[in-house]
Amino acid sequence: MAAGPLTRDRRWFVAIFFVLVAFPFFGVFPYINVVMNPNENTRTYMTIAAVENKTFQLDQVVARFGWVNDMASVKDKQGVPHYYSVKGPLNSLLGVPVYWLQVKWANWRKHPPPPITETAEKRNEWFEKTTWVLRFVTVQLPCFLFLLWLERYLRGFSKDTSLRLMAVAAAGLGTNYLGYSHMFASHSLVAVAAFLGFGMAERELREQPDAKKRSLWAAFVSGMGIAAATGFEYHAFFMSAVLAVFAFFVFWRPTRLLAYGLGAAVPMAMVAFYQWKAFGSPLTPGHKFVENPQWAAEHARGLYGVSMPTLKAFGALSFDPGYGFFGMSPFMLLGLLGALVFVLSPQGRGRAQRVQHTGAIVWFFAMFALWFAMCGAAEWRAGWTLGARRAGAAPPFFALGALMLLERIATKWPHTRNAMRGVALGTTLVGVASLGFVGLMYNTLPEEIQRPVTQWALPLARIGVVPHHNGELVGFKGTGFWYLTVVAMFLAPIVATFAGRERVEGEAKPPRRAGWGLLLAIPFAIAAGYPAFHVPKTAPPYPLDYWTTYWQPPRRDRIAKLVEAAPTTPCAWHWIADAQEILHMDALAAQNRPSARAPREQCRRWFFRRWFP
Repeated sequence: MAAGPLTRDRRWFVAIFFVLVAFPFFGVFPYINVVMNPNENTRTYMTIAAVENKTFQLDQVVARFGWVNDMASVKDKQGVPHYYSVKGPLNSLLGVPVYWLQVKWANWRKHPPPPITETAEKRNEWFEKTTWVLRFVTVQLPCFLFLLWLERYLRGFSKDTSLRLMAVAAAGLGTNYLGYSHMFASHSLVAVAAFLGFGMAERELREQPDAKKRSLWAAFVSGMGIAAATGFEYHAFFMSAVLAVFAFFVFWRPTRLLAYGLGAAVPMAMVAFYQWKAFGSPLTPGHKFVENPQWAAEHARGLYGVSMPTLKAFGALSFDPGYGFFGMSPFMLLGLLGALVFVLSPQGRGRAQRVQHTGAIVWFFAMFALWFAMCGAAEWRAGWTLGARRAGAAPPFFALGALMLLERIATKWPHTRNAMRGVALGTTLVGVASLGFVGLMYNTLPEEIQRPVTQWALPLARIGVVPHHNGELVGFKGTGFWYLTVVAMFLAPIVATFAGRERVEGEAKPPRRAGWGLLLAIPFAIAAGYPAFHVPKTAPPYPLDYWTTYWQPPRRDRIAKLVEAAPTTPCAWHWIADAQEILHMDALAAQNRPSARAPREQCRRWFFRRWFP
């Protein structure tokens, strides 16, 4: 079902949509040095070591920037232990040419990387800049470009521009895909690699009945993407195996198989080389040598820590409203329903029906394999996370399933098309609020936070405790640019709704005004969002003093401004106490309130009107 060329109006809507999407992808820099995020820092350490020390050993980098978790300890021939990263190595290896250029540029500017003898402040400043560069070039840019490709790919499944853009928004902004694109880690890159590998093979199967005419380039990219998924995240191995079998039969002709194999050989060789140099065997991952004794014992069970999944893990990682994949992104739940519908009841007749059925079966079982590994992991909750971290490959697959389901309903009953757009918008906005908004604040939260939006992100945003943004690079030092990125993020799916105001090709009647889609979205958003935003009565208040103490950048939030104004503002300490109560810092608020020099009743509303950041 190819959509064909876009009309001029739709091209404008698509362009505006992606400009709005670019703001949250490139506009912010969530970073807190003191957290020493092992998911990110271990990978960054490996890149720095490879460039500066010409080795994968992390010893010298650890000495310069501090110890971090998620490392392996391997003894050399003399029995001396050395640190190595246990993460999938592709992320770090992709960063090597980027960091090499950064070092060359810094040397040319007479600001070389600081040695271990330099002050901690200088070393931390360099590490922060390095993190920004590696994130921007190797993660954020590829993840954004993938969304551009995804929209074009989805034209083969729906002629409705609105539904297509909504699917892209749901995957890119309404899951942890956005939050993890702001980390030098592979939780979002694995989605890019896996779906690109699947999509290139599926499109060739759909569009080229003759296997001899299928593209050599598509075969090469498919093989590279499927293999790279495991190179980014080891637990994606089972998913990659399902996708690899599918692509093998799509590109079964000798020349296509050769291109497919060459593509797969590139990431496989990189992973094998790293494992050989670090752990002595090209087939041995670092989990066998994990430094943490508890984790070492856990990884000794099953296949490097993966055993049979439990119902508890499956239910929580899927449906928990605080960190479950479907629980926080209800649009993805439509994708699960769509997968079941198209596996059990494919649409159409003849070859088109068979191809559609085959594709649905393949990605459904690929996701089943991903869930098997995720829920069977010893540490299935995965510690400090944003949503279901190990489900990083899932968003584009379930977005495809949701789009197919909504398009099928709207095609069979054309009068429901606006209703389907309303369903898509409402469920997408819930995901944007519950995961996209939180990801723009920070992407690594402790397990004690049961509802990330209401317990953590909203209180901090109300007080102006928001992260670095890239407006700082051009002189915008306040918090306003960060709030602008939030507005752009929420506007993107709304713009997608208006993109569907034209008649869909093949339908007799034009749809009603796009405003109906917005109106219909409200009840769906309320119903789908209530679990993710409602804090259970049994949940204790979560004090945010840790975050306000170590937040970066410091001292530009509302409390800091009020403290500076306190000597000349009689109500300041009342407003400071109000802000601290919002952050559940009640003891400190009670201590500060008596310092106010005006009665409480005179200081109520002005705090919210005057000191909004």
